[in-house]
Amino acid sequence: MSEERPPTDAARDDAAQEETTAAPPRATDDDAWSTACAEDLAAEQARRRAEYGPP
Repeated sequence: MSEERPPTDAARDDAAQEETTAAPPRATDDDAWSTACAEDLAAEQARRRAEYGPP
């Protein structure tokens, strides 16, 4: 059975290769929640102005 198992060094090499082939991290906005809220508020204000006229 020892012939069927890979040597421990091979397992370490596989793990190292998996780490290097991982996708790069995505760029994120530090204040994404605030940005999304501001965009939603601006869209809602524009919708209401279009429907009811200027304030």
